[in-house]
Amino acid sequence: MAGDAPFLSLPPGGAEPAACWWMQASDGTRLRAAHWRPETPKGFAVLLNGRTEFIEKTAVPAAELMARGFEVVSLDWRGQGLSDRAATPGLKGHVGEFAEFQLDLDALLASAPVAAADGPFILVAHSMGGAIGTAGLLRPEVRSRFQAAIFSAPMYGIAMGGAMRVAAKVTLAIGILLGKRKKWPPFGDVATPYVLTGDDPNTLTHDQAVWDWLVEVAKAHPALNLAMPTLGWFDAASTEMRRLAAAGPLDLPGICLLGGAEEIVDTDAVRRTAGRMGLELIEIASAKHEHLHEAPEYRTRAWAAIDTFLTAQGLPSA
Repeated sequence: MAGDAPFLSLPPGGAEPAACWWMQASDGTRLRAAHWRPETPKGFAVLLNGRTEFIEKTAVPAAELMARGFEVVSLDWRGQGLSDRAATPGLKGHVGEFAEFQLDLDALLASAPVAAADGPFILVAHSMGGAIGTAGLLRPEVRSRFQAAIFSAPMYGIAMGGAMRVAAKVTLAIGILLGKRKKWPPFGDVATPYVLTGDDPNTLTHDQAVWDWLVEVAKAHPALNLAMPTLGWFDAASTEMRRLAAAGPLDLPGICLLGGAEEIVDTDAVRRTAGRMGLELIEIASAKHEHLHEAPEYRTRAWAAIDTFLTAQGLPSA
């Protein structure tokens, strides 16, 4: 570990990490990571968060995993949180290709807490982290380290209406042709983080306490914020999602949680790709995108499904 890194704010229901540190990916990108450790570890969880997220927010599912006896590590992906950002302004969260995120995952898996752990190992991955985690598990050297995988609303497709999908494809094609990969799309309020747009109700969670905390953190710690992705990010994400749709199976026990009120990821694409990957699909009626940050009635259902799966695999559970 290369020195201490800050942890800025604890969300309601979250747990303070035992350590935060800076590490470097193989291409020199500086990343922030965190480690949570229960008194008596029974297993190890690698927790991969979604786009716009950061380790402070990850403290909520980390607390649940610790209660089940898991040590936990997580990180800020490149382009978000306090990790290095490749475009100006940093609100863009630009990435050239999704293969870059595999360098971040490799750095996390090579970190001291992971190297010192006995296992068993599980992967817990949400949204964009679900796409990155799936791509990681398709690599034999990563797959061999895990006994099971849990996906929450994995980004196997992005939810868009028909007209918006056509407009997005045309805009993306023209922008890439003109060499504008690091530019924002020419529509909407691209420079305002979603939690500060004033949208109500939000599309992420029914939990008002979590939402209020996200707004508070966005105002108090603007360095954590992220706004609309760049054209290059959309192009890289589209390429990766097409690749995942044609890949699989993972050859690993796994489940995929999907909310009945999902508006962020394409639910049809999730069902198709999860099936191809051999994941058991578990739908949580009326839940929004953030199953692990949802209101108690939905979060309880999500963790009950996770516990049932973990028990079936002979892994620590509640």
